Amino acid sequence: MLLRWASNLVMGKMLSVNRLLQVWICLVFGLLTLEAQAAHPLADRVVVVANADDPDSVEIARAYQNFRGIPEGNVILLSLPLAPQISRVVLTERLVNPLRAALMERGLVTGEYLGSNDVHGREEIEWKEMPIRYLVLCRGVPLKVNKGSKDIDRPLLDAYVKRTAGISAMPGPYSRTNGSVDGELALLAHNNQPATGIIINPIMGKLPIDESEQILRVTRLDGPTKEDVLNMLEGVRTVEAEGLRGRAYFDLRNRKKGDAYRIGDDWIRGASEAVGQVHFDTTVDNLPKIFELHDRMDMPAIYAGWYTGIVEGPFLAPWLSLRSRGDCDAPA
Repeated sequence: MLLRWASNLVMGKMLSVNRLLQVWICLVFGLLTLEAQAAHPLADRVVVVANADDPDSVEIARAYQNFRGIPEGNVILLSLPLAPQISRVVLTERLVNPLRAALMERGLVTGEYLGSNDVHGREEIEWKEMPIRYLVLCRGVPLKVNKGSKDIDRPLLDAYVKRTAGISAMPGPYSRTNGSVDGELALLAHNNQPATGIIINPIMGKLPIDESEQILRVTRLDGPTKEDVLNMLEGVRTVEAEGLRGRAYFDLRNRKKGDAYRIGDDWIRGASEAVGQVHFDTTVDNLPKIFELHDRMDMPAIYAGWYTGIVEGPFLAPWLSLRSRGDCDAPA
């Protein structure tokens, strides 16, 4: 399947730049805490990135560093805009190139600069070793990349689609130039990737994952406030010590066969079945609407469902949070 690389490997099949699904699990921040019990052996393969100009971002990075025993050299503070959206120029000049340079200077990766930049200004590197596998972005690191010029990207785009799909041009619906910061950083070790359109997921359906593909697992420590994020870390600590307690909620949209979004329902349904097998009390909603305000949503430990353009349904309730043992607050 085709996708612009998305960092949510829990779904791991096909997600566009604007994700089809959003999943909130108090215990699980992407792969970050799925690997938590084996954190010490993996700590030196994790890199934490925070915004040096945002004190909250730095505090979150330090809290996570102490929590997981991340080496000091694996915490990278970059001067970044204090805004959720950035241009592709800013992405390149203040995030991609500086991050690559920091990784090289600290010996976290090895490679050789080729002395050239691609059409977007990204420095080209011949990568030799990429032992890091996980990139944790902290609240304060921008989220989105704004739309850019398709014309400047045309040489890379045409070469990419011809090489990977055997076609002469990217289909119109997929020819978009905006994206997620997380998605772009998953491909940090790849040269000459077009910024327009979709990227084939090279590890889809492949277990064990072929590490030669050099795909970074990118995740975030993020939330409405710094306190929310720190509370989530404390919740994870409690869950690891005492176990995850609560209910699971899965909100399908009853997509029919032949609907392009049916696969999203299939993923959510599969997740509900997997959770049921480990004996969670589970509610599955198959109606086209999302859960409504009056629907049951007590003690949610796990939630998966389709996004909406606005906050609605049970998420309007001021008391609602994802919980573990009643003390892990992860605002949905």
